[in-house]
Amino acid sequence: MKTISVLSVLATTATLTSANGVIDLFSQGSCSGSSVSGSYTPPANCDGGCVAGSWASAEQAAADSGFIFTVYTDSSCSSGATAVRGCVTGSWHSFSYDCGS
Repeated sequence: MKTISVLSVLATTATLTSANGVIDLFSQGSCSGSSVSGSYTPPANCDGGCVAGSWASAEQAAADSGFIFTVYTDSSCSSGATAVRGCVTGSWHSFSYDCGS
């Protein structure tokens, strides 16, 4: 019985550490209207890269411990950075998933 318990704990831990961050991106403000969701693996080097697009609002649906989604007002993830905590409304043109809190 103890072997099964240890294996169960290890399996659960492996599942939790391999979870992905999920961001919901919306065509309208206040996190409404048409939406798309993206699932992203936590980057090993803390730099998740930049994803360009055009959205009116964004909401973090899930995140790994120590990682956060950030939205930007330009298409190269360099201007107007806003951490996605709750629903954030604006004129977003890119996002990244990086180390942070």
